[in-house]
Amino acid sequence: MTVFSQEKNEYLRKSFQKKLDNLLIRSQEIADYISITDFAVNIYASPQAKLQNTPEYVVSWEELTVFRALLKQQPDKAFEYYEQGIPPIQAMDFLQKENNKLSWGNNPERPLEGLRVALDPGHSAWNLKQARWEQRMVKFKLDDGTKILFNEAYINWCTAKILKYKLTQLGAEVFMTREQSGLTAFGIPYDEWLKNRIELEKKGLIDDGIGETVFKESKKEGQFKAFLKIELEERARQINQFKPDVTIVIHYNGKSGTFPIEENTTMSFVGGSFMQGELIRAVNRFHLLRLLLTEDIENSINFCDYVMTSFDEVLKVPRDDDYNPGTVLPTEVVGVYARNLALTRWVHGIICYGETLYQDNEIECERLNDTSFDYPNAGVYGTSYRIYEVAEAYLQGIINYVKNL
Repeated sequence: MTVFSQEKNEYLRKSFQKKLDNLLIRSQEIADYISITDFAVNIYASPQAKLQNTPEYVVSWEELTVFRALLKQQPDKAFEYYEQGIPPIQAMDFLQKENNKLSWGNNPERPLEGLRVALDPGHSAWNLKQARWEQRMVKFKLDDGTKILFNEAYINWCTAKILKYKLTQLGAEVFMTREQSGLTAFGIPYDEWLKNRIELEKKGLIDDGIGETVFKESKKEGQFKAFLKIELEERARQINQFKPDVTIVIHYNGKSGTFPIEENTTMSFVGGSFMQGELIRAVNRFHLLRLLLTEDIENSINFCDYVMTSFDEVLKVPRDDDYNPGTVLPTEVVGVYARNLALTRWVHGIICYGETLYQDNEIECERLNDTSFDYPNAGVYGTSYRIYEVAEAYLQGIINYVKNL
């Protein structure tokens, strides 16, 4: 290995320390699991291990390029190396030389040809009962007597289906984590998944820490919430297996959903902002290291900037410039925040976790409640034209991002 100059070592230390402080550490406890020196980044299994200077994993600056290539080409192998404490340099023999030439944008009639896009229509509720459990239902009556009733999981899915059709027409290859409304990421309805799950656990074929008792003794609402955690991991697994160039997680913002509100802004999330207690699992410490040493966060912020600009132009809704619930860190782009959500942490590469407008806003709720719009090309019927506009906003953001690469 080539020994880096002291000047370059110091530059790397300062650069990564700044990124760690500004985008990754939301709770100061996180600093007890990591140290950055002039020679390497060290990750520790516990604060006690840091005090004893016994790192769980070390990436030296000489290994930085190899580690990044390993993460990009074989992320599962990268985590395996992490768990076993194998230095990244040992991956040299099976890594391929990177080809950084863009593989899309060469066909003017299909400008997105070659682009791989993953779409995750957020949430899973199929009916209003599940939507209540998920706390993602808008239900109230306006002063004029108009009844407002819809659930976010469904409008997320409609948005994704319309966006998928538009993207494929421009040549993109698109993967959706929920291809049909009413199906989970496992390809079956929740009730069928739950029945299968209980049988498998009884036979001892599944042991992932959730436990059979969760499904035997918990209330149905508790069972559904336990399922949501499992399904998020499945969504991330499928997205990473697809290896997209960009990932969009589609959500609509909201507060209580039980009364109309005046607030209406847009925002989006990228990875980062680790909080207290979130580094107990080794897999989360691995993702802290991944997000620190790759440019996934920086590239995601750049991508989100294009998407947010499109939100500005198409949706005519202002960006949230003061969002601070105690779980996020601001980025240099207004309306884009670092947040350690399951998908912003687990999904590799460039991601935009979009929160377009407030669905319980006093004006937006009426727009979204209107089911007079059909989009047969995408197989979407009885929905809102506002959803079509949101899909169009995402599309224009992607197109402008690709144009400017």
